Amino acid sequence: MPKYDYACPECGVFEQHGGYDATSVKCACGLRAKRQAVYSQAVIFKGGGFTKTVLPPPGDPAEASIMQGELKKRGWDADRAISELRENTVTDEEGNRSIDLAGMTQTA
Repeated sequence: MPKYDYACPECGVFEQHGGYDATSVKCACGLRAKRQAVYSQAVIFKGGGFTKTVLPPPGDPAEASIMQGELKKRGWDADRAISELRENTVTDEEGNRSIDLAGMTQTA
C-alpha cells in the first residue's frame, strides 16, 4: 500500500499507509483524518536536453575543435579560464572549497 498525507483536525498532517480508495483514516487521537490532495509535478522537461542540444558529442574531436574556435572568436579561452579557477580556489579550515573572485580577471 502507498503512503498518503492525512490531515487530522486535532493532530495536524501526518503520513500513513492507506488504500487507494480510502479518503480518510482513523487518527491516533480517535478522530477521522482526511487524505490530502495529491498534486502532479509542476515542471515538465521536454526536448533533447542540455547535453544533446548545446554540448558537442564527447567522442567527436572535430566538433569539439570547431566549438573551441567559435568560443575563442567570442573572447572565451577555456584553458585560461580553467587555470584561473584552479589558481583562485581556496579551501577553508573545514575543507570547503570556494573561488576567490578578487584574484580573477574580468575577461574570460
